[in-house]
Amino acid sequence: MKRNLLSTAALLSVMLSAGEVHAADATAAPDAKAFIEQAETTRKEAASLGYEWRDTASLIKKAQDALAAGQEAEASKFAQDALLEGQQSVAQAHAMQKSWQTLVPKP
Repeated sequence: MKRNLLSTAALLSVMLSAGEVHAADATAAPDAKAFIEQAETTRKEAASLGYEWRDTASLIKKAQDALAAGQEAEASKFAQDALLEGQQSVAQAHAMQKSWQTLVPKP
């Protein structure tokens, strides 16, 4: 039980730190098209690892639709949210690859 709690805490800290890095990067270059491309690449990576999150693709679609409608700021926000989800899902996949054994009950 203690190992499970430690694994969960480690995963949460990785996910939160990914969000902090993303937020700093997002303010440096607010280009919606670039964020959409990065989010799609990260989504595909997460999917290949078997950890694509539920809302990532729909956020990318919303970003594409907003960009097509000329709403650059809104498109950028949706794309950044999608990119963050993608980064967090990849981080989750890597954390689980390292610690899945701790989640298996011992006889």
